[in-house]
Amino acid sequence: MLYHENWAWSLALVILIVRLCFLGPKCHRRNCLLACLVLSIWCLCKWTWQYYEQSQLNQRIEPDIAQTYQLILAPSQVKHTATGWQGIGYLKLADGRLLPVLAKGQGDIDWDLGDEVMEVKGQASLKEAERARNFGVYDYHQSLADKGIDWLLDFKSVTSIEAKPLALGLMEALRQWFLAPLARWKGQGSSWTSLVLRLLFNQQTPGFRDQSVSLGVLGLSHFFAISGFHLLYLRRVLSRLFLRLGCLKESVAFWLPLFLLFYSWLCGWPIGSIRVLGSWGLVAFSKRFGDQSMTSMDRLSLVGLACLLCQPGLVFQPAYLLSFGLSAVLIFSNQAMEHPKHYTWRHQVYILLACLLITWPLMMDWRYEWYPLQVLAIFLLGIVFESLIMPLALVSGLALILPGLDRLASLMDGIYQVLLEILAPVGKIFSWHVITGRLSLIYWFIFLILFLVWLRWGWRHPWTTGTVLVCAYGLILGLKPYLHWQSSVTVLDVGQGDSLVYQAAWSKEAWLIDTGGRPPYPASKEGPSFDTQYGYYNLIPALKAQGIGSLTGVMITHSDLDHIGSLASLSQEVAIDNLWISQHTASHPVWQEIKPYLATKTQVHILGPGESYSIKDGLTFYTNNFNQSTAPNDASIAATLAMGRHRLLNLGDMSGEYEQALIERFPEIQADILKCAHHGSRFSSSDALLNHLQPKLALLSAGVHNTYHHPHPDTLAKLSNRGIPYFATPYHGAIRYEWSDWGWEGWRTVLEATQSTYPKSEPNHPKR
Repeated sequence: MLYHENWAWSLALVILIVRLCFLGPKCHRRNCLLACLVLSIWCLCKWTWQYYEQSQLNQRIEPDIAQTYQLILAPSQVKHTATGWQGIGYLKLADGRLLPVLAKGQGDIDWDLGDEVMEVKGQASLKEAERARNFGVYDYHQSLADKGIDWLLDFKSVTSIEAKPLALGLMEALRQWFLAPLARWKGQGSSWTSLVLRLLFNQQTPGFRDQSVSLGVLGLSHFFAISGFHLLYLRRVLSRLFLRLGCLKESVAFWLPLFLLFYSWLCGWPIGSIRVLGSWGLVAFSKRFGDQSMTSMDRLSLVGLACLLCQPGLVFQPAYLLSFGLSAVLIFSNQAMEHPKHYTWRHQVYILLACLLITWPLMMDWRYEWYPLQVLAIFLLGIVFESLIMPLALVSGLALILPGLDRLASLMDGIYQVLLEILAPVGKIFSWHVITGRLSLIYWFIFLILFLVWLRWGWRHPWTTGTVLVCAYGLILGLKPYLHWQSSVTVLDVGQGDSLVYQAAWSKEAWLIDTGGRPPYPASKEGPSFDTQYGYYNLIPALKAQGIGSLTGVMITHSDLDHIGSLASLSQEVAIDNLWISQHTASHPVWQEIKPYLATKTQVHILGPGESYSIKDGLTFYTNNFNQSTAPNDASIAATLAMGRHRLLNLGDMSGEYEQALIERFPEIQADILKCAHHGSRFSSSDALLNHLQPKLALLSAGVHNTYHHPHPDTLAKLSNRGIPYFATPYHGAIRYEWSDWGWEGWRTVLEATQSTYPKSEPNHPKR
């Protein structure tokens, strides 16, 4: 992250906290209490002042208004995404103050000016960071708030990029000047160079982004993030080097910590380096004052506490939890092994499993997946990481910095690409995983018990304890998909699109109606007509968060991209047993594009016109009479779904005319919950349909601030006039109805909204 002013106070906090530790029995109790009180008041006043300043800044902001903005952005903060770029920067306000924001934009921009801090100008809109809009998924809004960022600056176009070296202060300008030699390498693809830039300099590049998913699957991401291990390794290597060059031991002991401080500052103060430097500082402090009573756990706790006093939001950040959590595990593991002087493979396996038993539940809760073969991947890489990869990375790092060594860097990239091709089949084996969904408190408790069991008995009885762990994990994760006592229907928030999922109680059975989707952005004449990545931002995480690893059936109402577009990506991530589409969709060009993405075991069922199909007990599909000239919307497949005491009718994008034709052909269709057709368009939800059904509740799915103004005010007014309450994804996020076999039922939404608020009609909207 960029330099954060809170870190400037960390040294003072550490000194104060350490001073409290040395208030021994000779000191009066009231002195200790007084020091604690002063520290607490000081922190409280500081946080209160920061909150007041932030609230004053927020009052000056006019959100959701497109205008010209000036953004101060450090090049090291620019991250390349699948569709554009984003980075944490500072918005320049009219009074000259800087407001921290997350800036993002579409498309590729030449950041080669990025040797220095930049001022980016362009048309953008300022808005609050997006809240999580589906159940159980990662809340990006809260993550940014933990970093002190409340606003998102969305650039529609960038008009100019100018170098402003001193815009963020002299220290940031110096840091960018030192990193300038690396700028020319940032455009590399998936290469060894991109790994070295991340491993040694904490630089995010498009090449590393492309490899980060694979590294995460293998459990190897932490190897390529600046951590305490890197500083310990550099201290050991550089100490040996300088001593062999004839430097005095006292000189090395003095200058080496200063160099590591400089290195950590250059890398942007990663939390792992702060942890190690803080612990080293406490060791030096203890030696200086002749007190050796402070243990490794004491030092770790004090540094962790100091970090939280500076920035309380760290407690929710994965980097902080993993850095300090794994360090505590290492300390406990060494105590269990009675502090061995030399580590054998048995020591390494014991420590590795102890660490994984802590990180696995965290990864399940963040990524909703479990990769059991990570044990083997991490063990194999750990064997060669310190002895081979780190030395090669240091040599490559010098080749990137020093002039005239470009050929060496290119040679390393070539060797790396050959190794990737050789190891690609092996990587597919390691990618086998189990979708777990979010973990409830009871699962956290069980996994914590298993960790403590390994920590206590794993060293003395490895085979017995290991067998217990394997059986326990297999039993827990094998039974977890069946251990949900309520059935549910969820209208997922997939933006301007439709997707509805049904899960049966005490079963792995799950059904999906439509997938959402959108055209590619930016538009391209080459490649598929749908965005192949869009499903990874909403649909797939939402399903995995619910623990859905396979779908018994998927029904696509019609061929519009906002209903079928994410089917391709879905089929790559979630097993689909059966797929239902209409003959109209099967003849559409988009189906021919999506069909190759489907797994061979997926059975495709094509429904003809004017028929009803009883798929299972409580689920029936209906098709209107259609032909090739029928509009895709009007060829939508309708579906009724039994939901406990209720029945839901889903209509796809049918217009009012075809809604009436449907109920005339199938008068037996009855439902007390209506999922309004066509995202609440004014051309659907006809009076004839409403008169026939007499629904008690309406559900609407549409995107926030969509250009079609769905759900249309006229439709909402029609519902209001009939006294029909509604839930709509633009206002409520995802919508869920849950029920049980013994009569319990209830509605939930991700976001709170006033259900009785009906926007006024605005007649000048584009027709759709």
